[in-house]
Amino acid sequence: MSRRPPLAAFLSVSALLVLVDQITKYAVVASLFLNESRPIVSGFLSLTYFRNRGGAFSLLADLPPFWGRTFFIVATLAALVFVFYLHRYNPPATRWGRFGLTLIFGGGLGNLIDRVVHGEVIDFILFYYGDFYWPAFNVADSCISVGVALLAVDIFVNPYGEPEADEPAAGGPGRDVPGGEPTEGRGSD
Repeated sequence: MSRRPPLAAFLSVSALLVLVDQITKYAVVASLFLNESRPIVSGFLSLTYFRNRGGAFSLLADLPPFWGRTFFIVATLAALVFVFYLHRYNPPATRWGRFGLTLIFGGGLGNLIDRVVHGEVIDFILFYYGDFYWPAFNVADSCISVGVALLAVDIFVNPYGEPEADEPAAGGPGRDVPGGEPTEGRGSD
Protein backbone atom coordinates (compact mmCIF):
# COMPACT_ATOMS: atom_id res chain seq x y z
CA MET A 1 0.00 0.00 0.00
CA SER A 2 1.50 3.33 -1.01
CA ARG A 3 1.86 6.27 1.27
CA ARG A 4 -0.28 9.30 0.42
CA PRO A 5 1.66 12.49 -0.22
CA PRO A 6 0.89 15.37 2.16
CA LEU A 7 -2.18 17.31 1.07
CA ALA A 8 -1.00 20.53 2.77
CA ALA A 9 2.12 20.73 0.58
CA PHE A 10 0.09 20.04 -2.58
CA LEU A 11 -2.45 22.75 -1.78
CA SER A 12 0.12 25.28 -0.49
CA VAL A 13 2.37 25.04 -3.54
CA SER A 14 -0.67 25.12 -5.85
CA ALA A 15 -1.96 28.25 -4.09
CA LEU A 16 1.46 29.90 -4.41
CA LEU A 17 1.50 29.14 -8.15
CA VAL A 18 -2.00 30.59 -8.54
CA LEU A 19 -0.94 33.71 -6.64
CA VAL A 20 2.13 34.26 -8.85
CA ASP A 21 0.03 33.63 -11.98
CA GLN A 22 -2.72 36.05 -10.96
CA ILE A 23 -0.28 38.78 -9.83
CA THR A 24 1.59 38.64 -13.15
CA LYS A 25 -1.68 38.79 -15.11
CA TYR A 26 -2.89 41.71 -13.00
CA ALA A 27 0.40 43.56 -13.60
CA VAL A 28 0.09 43.06 -17.37
CA VAL A 29 -3.53 44.23 -17.48
CA ALA A 30 -2.67 47.26 -15.32
CA SER A 31 0.33 48.31 -17.40
CA LEU A 32 -0.49 47.40 -21.01
CA PHE A 33 -3.38 47.99 -23.39
CA LEU A 34 -4.88 44.97 -25.14
CA ASN A 35 -2.47 43.84 -27.92
CA GLU A 36 0.21 46.28 -26.71
CA SER A 37 3.71 44.86 -26.69
CA ARG A 38 6.90 45.75 -24.80
CA PRO A 39 10.13 44.09 -25.91
CA ILE A 40 12.13 42.35 -23.19
CA VAL A 41 14.82 40.84 -25.44
CA SER A 42 14.68 42.56 -28.82
CA GLY A 43 13.90 40.14 -31.64
CA PHE A 44 13.14 37.27 -29.25
CA LEU A 45 10.85 37.98 -26.26
CA SER A 46 8.12 40.51 -25.55
CA LEU A 47 5.45 41.10 -22.96
CA THR A 48 2.34 41.33 -25.11
CA TYR A 49 -1.16 41.53 -23.66
CA PHE A 50 -3.52 39.08 -25.35
CA ARG A 51 -6.78 37.44 -24.35
CA ASN A 52 -7.49 33.87 -25.41
CA ARG A 53 -11.03 32.51 -25.45
CA GLY A 54 -9.82 29.10 -26.64
CA GLY A 55 -7.58 26.42 -25.24
CA ALA A 56 -3.90 25.81 -25.90
CA PHE A 57 -2.80 27.38 -29.20
CA SER A 58 -6.26 29.09 -29.30
CA LEU A 59 -7.93 25.74 -29.95
CA LEU A 60 -11.73 26.13 -30.20
CA ALA A 61 -11.49 29.93 -29.83
CA ASP A 62 -14.18 30.31 -32.50
CA LEU A 63 -16.90 28.72 -30.37
CA PRO A 64 -19.71 31.12 -29.43
CA PRO A 65 -18.63 32.94 -26.22
CA PHE A 66 -21.16 31.30 -23.87
CA TRP A 67 -20.53 27.77 -25.15
CA GLY A 68 -16.77 28.20 -25.30
CA ARG A 69 -16.59 29.60 -21.79
CA THR A 70 -18.87 26.87 -20.43
CA PHE A 71 -16.94 24.12 -22.21
CA PHE A 72 -13.55 25.28 -20.93
CA ILE A 73 -14.78 25.83 -17.36
CA VAL A 74 -16.33 22.35 -17.21
CA ALA A 75 -13.30 20.72 -18.91
CA THR A 76 -10.89 22.49 -16.55
CA LEU A 77 -12.92 21.51 -13.48
CA ALA A 78 -12.97 17.88 -14.65
CA ALA A 79 -9.21 17.95 -15.21
CA LEU A 80 -8.61 19.48 -11.77
CA VAL A 81 -10.75 16.80 -10.09
CA PHE A 82 -8.82 14.11 -11.98
CA VAL A 83 -5.42 15.57 -11.01
CA PHE A 84 -6.53 15.88 -7.38
CA TYR A 85 -7.75 12.27 -7.44
CA LEU A 86 -4.42 11.08 -8.87
CA HIS A 87 -2.50 13.00 -6.21
CA ARG A 88 -4.55 11.59 -3.34
CA TYR A 89 -5.35 8.04 -4.41
CA ASN A 90 -2.87 7.02 -7.10
CA PRO A 91 0.15 9.33 -6.75
CA PRO A 92 3.28 8.89 -8.81
CA ALA A 93 5.99 7.07 -6.87
CA THR A 94 8.57 9.82 -7.29
CA ARG A 95 8.75 13.38 -6.02
CA TRP A 96 9.15 14.62 -9.61
CA GLY A 97 5.89 12.99 -10.65
CA ARG A 98 4.04 14.34 -7.63
CA PHE A 99 5.50 17.81 -8.22
CA GLY A 100 4.31 17.55 -11.83
CA LEU A 101 0.75 16.97 -10.60
CA THR A 102 1.08 19.97 -8.28
CA LEU A 103 2.22 22.20 -11.16
CA ILE A 104 -0.65 21.01 -13.36
CA PHE A 105 -3.18 21.62 -10.58
CA GLY A 106 -1.89 25.12 -9.77
CA GLY A 107 -1.70 26.11 -13.45
CA GLY A 108 -5.16 24.75 -14.19
CA LEU A 109 -6.60 26.63 -11.24
CA GLY A 110 -4.92 29.87 -12.36
CA ASN A 111 -6.44 29.63 -15.84
CA LEU A 112 -9.81 28.57 -14.40
CA ILE A 113 -9.93 31.79 -12.38
CA ASP A 114 -9.39 33.77 -15.59
CA ARG A 115 -12.19 31.92 -17.37
CA VAL A 116 -14.62 32.47 -14.51
CA VAL A 117 -13.70 36.14 -13.95
CA HIS A 118 -12.92 37.32 -17.51
CA GLY A 119 -14.48 34.65 -19.74
CA GLU A 120 -11.05 34.12 -21.33
CA VAL A 121 -7.42 33.59 -20.36
CA ILE A 122 -4.91 36.44 -20.16
CA ASP A 123 -1.69 35.62 -22.03
CA PHE A 124 1.37 37.83 -22.17
CA ILE A 125 4.64 35.95 -22.74
CA LEU A 126 5.50 36.03 -26.44
CA PHE A 127 8.58 34.39 -27.97
CA TYR A 128 9.39 35.12 -31.60
CA TYR A 129 12.21 35.12 -34.10
CA GLY A 130 11.87 36.90 -37.41
CA ASP A 131 8.46 35.94 -38.80
CA PHE A 132 8.04 32.95 -36.45
CA TYR A 133 5.87 33.56 -33.38
CA TRP A 134 5.24 30.98 -30.70
CA PRO A 135 1.68 31.35 -29.33
CA ALA A 136 1.52 33.68 -26.32
CA PHE A 137 1.19 32.04 -22.92
CA ASN A 138 1.25 32.83 -19.19
CA VAL A 139 2.64 31.53 -15.91
CA ALA A 140 -0.21 29.03 -15.49
CA ASP A 141 0.40 27.62 -18.98
CA SER A 142 4.09 27.25 -18.12
CA CYS A 143 3.22 25.36 -14.93
CA ILE A 144 0.95 23.00 -16.83
CA SER A 145 3.56 22.37 -19.56
CA VAL A 146 6.39 21.74 -17.10
CA GLY A 147 4.11 19.54 -14.97
CA VAL A 148 3.12 17.40 -17.95
CA ALA A 149 6.80 17.11 -18.95
CA LEU A 150 7.75 16.00 -15.42
CA LEU A 151 5.00 13.38 -15.43
CA ALA A 152 6.08 12.12 -18.85
CA VAL A 153 9.71 11.82 -17.71
CA ASP A 154 8.57 10.10 -14.51
CA ILE A 155 6.55 7.56 -16.50
CA PHE A 156 9.41 7.00 -18.95
CA VAL A 157 12.12 6.66 -16.29
CA ASN A 158 9.99 4.81 -13.75
CA PRO A 159 7.36 2.87 -15.74
CA TYR A 160 6.57 0.46 -12.90
CA GLY A 161 6.09 3.16 -10.25
CA GLU A 162 8.88 1.99 -7.96
CA PRO A 163 9.21 4.15 -4.82
CA GLU A 164 12.28 6.33 -4.48
CA ALA A 165 15.17 4.88 -2.49
CA ASP A 166 14.55 7.07 0.56
CA GLU A 167 10.85 6.23 0.77
CA PRO A 168 9.75 3.05 2.56
CA ALA A 169 8.16 0.42 0.38
CA ALA A 170 5.17 -1.62 1.49
CA GLY A 171 6.37 -4.40 3.82
CA GLY A 172 9.70 -2.62 4.41
CA PRO A 173 11.35 -2.03 7.78
CA GLY A 174 8.96 -0.97 10.50
CA ARG A 175 5.93 -2.64 8.93
CA ASP A 176 4.20 -5.83 9.93
CA VAL A 177 4.69 -8.85 7.75
CA PRO A 178 1.40 -10.66 7.10
CA GLY A 179 1.20 -13.75 9.29
CA GLY A 180 4.37 -12.89 11.16
CA GLU A 181 5.80 -10.63 13.80
CA PRO A 182 6.76 -6.99 13.37
CA THR A 183 10.04 -6.70 11.48
CA GLU A 184 11.44 -3.84 13.52
CA GLY A 185 13.75 -4.74 16.36
CA ARG A 186 14.81 -8.12 15.01
CA GLY A 187 18.45 -8.86 15.37
CA SER A 188 20.66 -11.64 14.13
CA ASP A 189 21.34 -13.51 17.36
